[in-house]
Amino acid sequence: VDYKYNKSNFEHSFWQDSIAEHFGKECKTKIERVVEKDDTKKKIDVALEHDGRLIAIEIAMTDAYERHNIEKDLKVGCSKVIIACKNKTVLAKVNSIIEDLKLENSDKVKALLLAEITKLSVKEL
Repeated sequence: VDYKYNKSNFEHSFWQDSIAEHFGKECKTKIERVVEKDDTKKKIDVALEHDGRLIAIEIAMTDAYERHNIEKDLKVGCSKVIIACKNKTVLAKVNSIIEDLKLENSDKVKALLLAEITKLSVKEL
């Protein structure tokens, strides 16, 4: 676990490390993994590789960047995007964003509370 914390991103970094450590028991994980496809480049908060699939987990302290994260994660080829939300307020806003996107494969994107995600296995994502 890498503790490169500063005051502004402590909580975000803490959750990245906690999620990577939790899922690292089941699959390969990488914090801040850069993925490129065609002309798009995306840094994923926590990337999981499991059964040949790339799963993006984005940590949402607010909903400010989540539309962008979802769209770019899908564009670079992530098979699933999980938005891990700080609280129920952020979760509700992210769920609205997901609905607004009107995705063809809506099962590819899911929002969960941060407190719930480390209770799941990678297969439950």
